[in-house]
Amino acid sequence: MGNVISFRSSANTESAEISEKSPAAHLLNKDGWYMGVMVVPVHNEESEIASFLRQWSAIVPELPLILVFDRCTDNTLEVAQQAMEPIIQEATERNKSLRVHFEIIHENSYGKAGAVLFGLWCAVRFGYSMQLPVIFWDADNEYILKRSTVEKLIHHVLNWGGLGSARRSGRKLFRSRLAAGATRMALSMSCHRKTPVDDILTAVHAMPLLDALQILSHSRSFDMETRIVRYFMKRNVGIYETEVEYIPRTIGKKIKAYHLFGILVAALGLSG
Repeated sequence: MGNVISFRSSANTESAEISEKSPAAHLLNKDGWYMGVMVVPVHNEESEIASFLRQWSAIVPELPLILVFDRCTDNTLEVAQQAMEPIIQEATERNKSLRVHFEIIHENSYGKAGAVLFGLWCAVRFGYSMQLPVIFWDADNEYILKRSTVEKLIHHVLNWGGLGSARRSGRKLFRSRLAAGATRMALSMSCHRKTPVDDILTAVHAMPLLDALQILSHSRSFDMETRIVRYFMKRNVGIYETEVEYIPRTIGKKIKAYHLFGILVAALGLSG
C-alpha cells in the first residue's frame, strides 16, 4: 500500500547543542528524544510542506515525525525531499540527529483518517510503544507549531492518559464555527453530558497510540476529530485543552458543507 523514505543524520545527539529553547528534560527519553511521535497526513501541499518541515526542524527536532503522503498529484513529495536536504546537512554539521519518515500511499478510500491510520501502523512497525503519546498535526501551516504546545500535549498524555486537544485561537471561518456548534450539541445529546472541549474540530490532538488505533479503525475522513472527542467522552477519561495559534486558509479548503452530515452521524454514535 505504501513505501517509505527515511531520513536520519549520522550525528551523535549526546553532544548536540540546541540554539532555541531547550526541551523539558522530563519529557525526553534517555536518548534525548521526546517520548512521543507526530503523525502528519499530507495531500497536495507543495506550497506549504517545505515551510512545515523547516518549522519542525527548528522548533521540535527532538520529536520523531511521520509524514504520510496521501495520493499526492502535485510535486509535494519532491518539494519535501528537496527541503530535507539542507535540514539534514545542517543537523549533521551541528552534530544533531533527526527522526523523520516519509510514507507514501497510492490508494486510500478513507481520506485524511485513512492516511493518519496508515501513519499509526507505521509507528507500530517502527517499534513505538502503544502507550506512547501520538500527536496529530496538519502540514498546511494553518496551525502554528510551537514547542510549548507540543510539550503541554505530551505532558498530559504521559501523566494522565486520555486526550490532549489544542483549541484554535484567532479567526475561524463561519462554516467551521457552524459545524463545531452543531457537533458540540450532538455530542452532548449522545453522551448525556456537556462537551468538555470548546473546539471540537481542531486538527491538533494527542493521545496514546493504542487509543488512536482503536478510534481511527472506524473513522471515515472528515468525522475523525469528532470520533476522537466522542471516544474519550464516552469513557469519562480526562480531556485537556490548550491553545494553538491558528491562521485559516480561505482558498483550497477541503471540507464541504455536505461533510457536516457525516460529522453529526459520528457525534451521535450512529456510524459504528
